[in-house]
Amino acid sequence: MKSIKEVVENYEVTRATLHNWKKTKPRLYKLLRTDNDDQLRELLVVLSHYAQTLTPCFTCKEVEQIVLLELNFKDTKSVLEIEYLFLEKMRNEPLHSLRETMPLFTKLSSLNPVEKYLLKRALQSVQAKREKKEPLEPLIEHYFKGFVFSRQ
Repeated sequence: MKSIKEVVENYEVTRATLHNWKKTKPRLYKLLRTDNDDQLRELLVVLSHYAQTLTPCFTCKEVEQIVLLELNFKDTKSVLEIEYLFLEKMRNEPLHSLRETMPLFTKLSSLNPVEKYLLKRALQSVQAKREKKEPLEPLIEHYFKGFVFSRQ
């Protein structure tokens, strides 16, 4: 359990506010005081192991296409509906291009929620590195190794 001092410093609330929340918002108070670092670390380890067991389903070219779209994940729902974010970005493309991307939509749709989350994390990591002008191909090889089956 986090100390009151840690909560005050980490979440920038006053002691008085925190004590008030103890009575008026007990669930929030408990959440702030609970130390979730061990659970988070454990979850990240499990996700890391899961990522190593992924069945590759994308080509490098397909992943590059997804990366270049710069999908914007606003919330958890957008992660779970990644295929619709993809379609939204593709809606202004010419019809022949859309025909070529429908298999990619199908692949995105077939991912389970954990795989979608892992894909989102990889996309965000690559986007952050691209802001630093790093070349795309090595980033795809590194961050998407569990998703990519072929170098095309």
